[in-house]
Amino acid sequence: MSLLTLSCAAPESSLENARTILQKAIGLYTGTSGCEDHAVAKSFFLKASETGDPLAQMWVASLSRAGQCGFKRDAKSARKMAEEVIDQVRSLAGQGDIEAAYLLGIAYCRSLGVKTDKKKGLMWLVKAAEAGHAESMNVLANVYGGGWFGVQKDFDRSFAWCLKAAAVGHAYAMASAA
Repeated sequence: MSLLTLSCAAPESSLENARTILQKAIGLYTGTSGCEDHAVAKSFFLKASETGDPLAQMWVASLSRAGQCGFKRDAKSARKMAEEVIDQVRSLAGQGDIEAAYLLGIAYCRSLGVKTDKKKGLMWLVKAAEAGHAESMNVLANVYGGGWFGVQKDFDRSFAWCLKAAAVGHAYAMASAA
């Protein structure tokens, strides 16, 4: 069995806590685990979310809002789920949790549990990216490349964030930078 097969295997019962499960889901979603497998990632996101972990629940809300990773696009349910955990996510972000910082940034940019505040959203995304969060780096590459969330298109900044995301193994960034 190859290493690639091992890294993309279905959820193992030995995974003990929600954060471990969530990190596995994120790795499979972004490709930073060594492979990208959205079907398996979705099962991990759901498993972590079912434990009541606010970060896992916010990930599911975000993916559902966007219709990504095999989740059906459902903005109404996503907003409701986000509203239930946003205070916990905000608290964790304030305590320096980079996953929470990323999710809070996404929440402000996409109106998930909070009113849209793109300036705050970008601040949290940059904070997470500067702390090494791969998905934040990839999102910022797209933000600057596409002029999203009210920012001026800046291809130099976009490419710089793309290279940083690729350097930490983000699959989409690696494909884009190639």
